[in-house]
Amino acid sequence: MTGEDSRVVFIPDAHLRDPADDDYRDMTAFLDELIDRLTPSDTVVIMGDLFDFWVGFRYVVPYCYLPILERLRMLSAKGITIHYTEGNHDFFVGPFFTEFIGARVHPDPWEFMHAGLRIYVAHGDQVNPRDWGYRLLRGLLRSLPARLVCKLTPPFVLDRIARVMSRASRVYTDTKKDDKEALGREFAVSRFFDAYDAVVLGHFHHPVTWGMELNGRRRVYVNTGSWMDRREYVELAGGTFQSVTYRG
Repeated sequence: MTGEDSRVVFIPDAHLRDPADDDYRDMTAFLDELIDRLTPSDTVVIMGDLFDFWVGFRYVVPYCYLPILERLRMLSAKGITIHYTEGNHDFFVGPFFTEFIGARVHPDPWEFMHAGLRIYVAHGDQVNPRDWGYRLLRGLLRSLPARLVCKLTPPFVLDRIARVMSRASRVYTDTKKDDKEALGREFAVSRFFDAYDAVVLGHFHHPVTWGMELNGRRRVYVNTGSWMDRREYVELAGGTFQSVTYRG
């Protein structure tokens, strides 16, 4: 992912549910377009919450997601690297994504190099250090006992539980009074002091591109926004981030 001429496409929160929905149909068309225009030197980074809910099984997946999954498999088969950053609506994405699609799954923040830039990537649900309630819940949901419960629970039961949790998570996020843009910038600056050149987050559903100078280098914070309302995504090429609106 280091080539000067390669591109990185960041896919934002989409919360896909029903193939009949407009946002779902547009996402399938967008992925078809990526299959046509990207090359094996390019990379796709999914920022988390691609689906409205996902609790991973090795061999069982919700049938409504098959059109998206097949297109991701086709991207991977073309030689395009796919990274999946788990969000707060998707848990235990591997091993299905790693074994069937060939994606690299990141349950936690991760980093990569591109065009000489050291880039930090995270979903963004953990940027508020004072949100202890959510941090505790997240830790419990991703713990080993939770994994064991998921393995022992029938898929149709887990599906119903996941739908309830998904709705509750949206209500919780929507009613929070935090200044999300300020939280994102504050978090990004803390990573800049750890020698990252760029920080890319999702989760907040509002696009941001903000920069500052630090130690003689330009640092950039990017939030990828939301597919649901604006059909946005972010593309990185030649060391420059650009927010793009998909027009179909």
